[in-house]
Amino acid sequence: MKRLSELYWDVTQEEFLSLEEFLRRVKDGRYGTYPPEDIVSFLREVEANILANIDLKLEEAPQLAPLREDRIRETKQLIEDLITRYGRAWPAGARRWEAPP
Repeated sequence: MKRLSELYWDVTQEEFLSLEEFLRRVKDGRYGTYPPEDIVSFLREVEANILANIDLKLEEAPQLAPLREDRIRETKQLIEDLITRYGRAWPAGARRWEAPP
């Protein structure tokens, strides 16, 4: 089975898909079964890539430096939220995973 990061890039090359929609599909079993640890690992990889891109963009456009800390904070908050919502095991006895409200 493909690693989630490979799968994500393959899927997003074929259609525009938000990270959250991709995670919904993963949890719904559309791409097979992935344990919560794989989802958390995938999200940490995405986080690392986004944070690296923030610094790369600052090299290209130093005038954006004042925005750096806010973007880093927003990114970390987004990833933590997604981990909380999608990086957990299914509730016992559940037939289908449902995202919390």
